[in-house]
Amino acid sequence: MASLINVLDLYNDIATKTGFPLYSSPTDTPDITRFLLEMISQGLHNVIENLYMNTNTLERTDTFNTKEGQQEYSVEGIVRFVELLKPNGEVKRIPYNDYVNPLQTTPVHNPKGEPNCYTIKNGYMKLYPVPDKEYKIKVVLSSDDLVLSNDDTYKKSVTNIDDQIIGSVDFANVIVLRATALIFIRCNNILSETYAQLANSALKSYIEKDYGSNEAQRGFRRQAGHYNPRRGLLG
Repeated sequence: MASLINVLDLYNDIATKTGFPLYSSPTDTPDITRFLLEMISQGLHNVIENLYMNTNTLERTDTFNTKEGQQEYSVEGIVRFVELLKPNGEVKRIPYNDYVNPLQTTPVHNPKGEPNCYTIKNGYMKLYPVPDKEYKIKVVLSSDDLVLSNDDTYKKSVTNIDDQIIGSVDFANVIVLRATALIFIRCNNILSETYAQLANSALKSYIEKDYGSNEAQRGFRRQAGHYNPRRGLLG
């Protein structure tokens, strides 16, 4: 299950494995801090390159509130599914509408109400009907912007010790092993081969575990497509 992993924890884990000092303050060993953060970032990028965009790992959840009369809302990533979160706790699925042309201009007299479907137009989610008031929308996206900075913005690379990475403990472990291998490669240390093998093994296991989870969720969430929870892959 995805959560927020503190880069500081990864940093100290890697430092312990490689013999570098643990993090203490921004002014203490700044060169080592920059180097290890760079290795964590490279490790993350390396792991992402070996994953598929439709896995649970490259998944980010955003929520936003609609505005009365506003139909289009910016989204960054590939939309996996959309839900309407009601004040009473009810969650209502908002499906994609295959029968609406998103490039068509919405008539001024178009009815307003509670959104019940959406389309995508030039990076914007277009809700139908046009919201007649404020609604809370949850969007699950496939994205490789998995680093969350302390100003609540998403990015691709680790640049600060206060950053957080979206992912599970298993995902974080793969990043640690990959970053450790990269450090030993830089240092021409024979342990680089050992950690590279450990990282590859952990990544393979993680992908198999994540893919199985993703297929199960796809079956239960969508109840359509090419997967059935009881029969498995179809056709």
